[in-house]
Amino acid sequence: MPMEMIKKFLRIVFHIDNFFVSVFTVALLCLLLTVIKKLDFLDPVEKVLDLSMIDLYYQINNTSEKTTNQQISIVDITQLTERQRDSMAIVVNQIAEMNPAVLGVDIIFERQLANSKADSDLMIAFFDASQTIPIVMAEKLSSSNWESSNYTYITHSFFSEEVGLEEGSVNVTAKPSEALETYPVYLTMGTDTVYSFPAKIVEALTGNKVIPNKGREHTINYDAVTFNIIDYHDLLQSRDLIEGRCVLLGASKEERDKHLTPIGEMAGIEVLAHTINSMTYGNHVWYGGLVWVIIVAILAGFLMNGFEFLTTKFIRKVVPSYLNRILKKINVQPKEYLLLDFFTESEIYDKIVAFIFMIVFTLFTYWLYKNQAIYVNTWLALGTIAFIEEGRLIYRAGLTFLYKKGIKKPVLQSLYKEEVLDSIKNKKNNS
Repeated sequence: MPMEMIKKFLRIVFHIDNFFVSVFTVALLCLLLTVIKKLDFLDPVEKVLDLSMIDLYYQINNTSEKTTNQQISIVDITQLTERQRDSMAIVVNQIAEMNPAVLGVDIIFERQLANSKADSDLMIAFFDASQTIPIVMAEKLSSSNWESSNYTYITHSFFSEEVGLEEGSVNVTAKPSEALETYPVYLTMGTDTVYSFPAKIVEALTGNKVIPNKGREHTINYDAVTFNIIDYHDLLQSRDLIEGRCVLLGASKEERDKHLTPIGEMAGIEVLAHTINSMTYGNHVWYGGLVWVIIVAILAGFLMNGFEFLTTKFIRKVVPSYLNRILKKINVQPKEYLLLDFFTESEIYDKIVAFIFMIVFTLFTYWLYKNQAIYVNTWLALGTIAFIEEGRLIYRAGLTFLYKKGIKKPVLQSLYKEEVLDSIKNKKNNS
């Protein structure tokens, strides 16, 4: 391609008109979305518009063959009741003897039992284990109003402070009806900062505190990975799955501890495993906030507008020229291809180009998620691509207004000069 053609191509794609059209489209959509959020009876519409593409990305990624994580193992004690503390003490002793890197206990032993011997065995088991391996116990923050995030007290195991064990909260901030995409790095109770169970595990493993990437939250990467789940009966035959690993002790088959995730319903302890894996081994998803959503939407509209302008020019000028050259070679008179002009002016043409660009844009954002662990919610960007024609109408109307006010320079330098001048001329002829 000659250098002059490349320069012309770039001048069209990066023309300031495309930027303004995109900005006007994004502004229009933001205005409409604000109205929708303000009107209560439009809540169903708001829910539909608030869909996250990351749910779809996770599901696509998890259709491939899963790899087994080599750093984290789960020891399942679903069959043990909370009262079988003497048996749990044996399990803790067995795990400690196999020298894991850290033991995370997703169980809260809230009250002492009448069987003081079982309680004593459990306390001794945890004390002995804590002398050789780091242990993190689960705790739960609560408030008088279950819907409130203003926590007022903590529920933890009765022996944690006495034995001197680290604790972390297992509270999640997502509503039960929402897919669990993030896990808190920390929560606050009054003036106190309470770090989460996964964050405490990671600190014990690495010596470093976890840095949130979305408010106080850390985005979980539900990558195509699974974890070894060991029944407590099989511990003695599973040393290779315990030694040197992060081991999570809890119930993986407890129906009351299930969470909705982007890849389906999942046991709470498996959510913890995915969270720890994301926090520890650097494969967390970078999650762009609202500012990035707007920036990406403007960029998508900017490129979409330039793309459609170029395709229109190609269909109207390059295609007829190419066809006429072929006709000339076979001694046929060149023709005018008015059908092509009609097609590019039609609404269906705009929709076809927008659909093609949506596919390309979505594939690109999926590539960013899959290969670079970067995610920005694209709902506004896809809306901008779909409604770019409305942005053009607003922009052309603005250019027409400026021209009539005697400010002609923006029109004469615009990609839409011919359309604006023809529109003004036609109105004069009709009046």
